Amino acid sequence: DLQNWIEINKRDHEVHLEMFRSVIASGQAALKSAFLLNGGAAVAMLAFIGHLAQFKADKVSAFSGCLLPFAYGVLAIAVTSGLTYLSQWFYASTHPWSRKLGFASNMLCILLGVSSYGFFAWGLFDAYHSFISYA
Repeated sequence: DLQNWIEINKRDHEVHLEMFRSVIASGQAALKSAFLLNGGAAVAMLAFIGHLAQFKADKVSAFSGCLLPFAYGVLAIAVTSGLTYLSQWFYASTHPWSRKLGFASNMLCILLGVSSYGFFAWGLFDAYHSFISYA
């Protein structure tokens, strides 16, 4: 019975470890995709606005507001990346209060990560309406 209990605990530990690795990998992929979405959109809008400024400078103001949500999205995901490190640092500490701070920073990471996708959607919405009014 003891050997069976040991094997079950080893297996459970391995399952939890693999789930943790999966969560870390998924989080890293989400960070990268949010950064690429918002950063790429910001660069594209900058290139478009720069080209527009050469030929129709009066229309630049209509598109300059579209850049702001994408910039907020990049900022949110950059802060999320830093908070991820801080969250893991808190979780690794042995102090009882550090677990609470780790959980709070983890929740803040999730909130900022989701908000970066919201900023992207906001930027798309603004860009769409700017292009509609441009035509």
